[in-house]
Amino acid sequence: MEEAAARAVLAEGIQAYLAENYADALAALRRAAEQDIGDAHYYLALMYRDGNGVARDQVRSAQCVAALHALADNGNAEAQFRVGKMAQYGDLLPASNGEAVRYLNLAAGQNHTGAQFHLSCAYSYGWCDLMPDPHRAKLLLAKAVAGGNAEAMYAHYLETDEREYLVRAAQAGFLPARRLLRRMTR
Repeated sequence: MEEAAARAVLAEGIQAYLAENYADALAALRRAAEQDIGDAHYYLALMYRDGNGVARDQVRSAQCVAALHALADNGNAEAQFRVGKMAQYGDLLPASNGEAVRYLNLAAGQNHTGAQFHLSCAYSYGWCDLMPDPHRAKLLLAKAVAGGNAEAMYAHYLETDEREYLVRAAQAGFLPARRLLRRMTR
């Protein structure tokens, strides 16, 4: 299966998961995980941890997390981003600001726009025990915006009031941007 096809299967799996259609989610996520799509491992870990559509199984959940971690350690930017966020929030991993920053920086270094945006916020607000650094935050935000990250475009709009970024974020499907734009055009 090509990566684009595997990502489409992942999207189906996530959509089914969010709709609580766990049988379809499980099937799609397993297919995507077989193709080493990191987020598939993450959602499978959640399903096994919580018993959503499967028997609760902490061992399988931990195996899914280990597979995701292995992808991150082997340079997969999407997996690095996910592991960084998991470490920051203590989601399926022990909370660790150091690990969060390490993995987010690895992903951002590979131009992962989600990691760039997340680090921008961390440097803006001092998350993850980072010293606030407005200059670095702006640079990371600019990279995420240039890379087309919808959440970053929305944040840029909120900072600058440049409407084109609100429109672009809404066109990219970012729900808060779509809602705000709809309210503004009534």
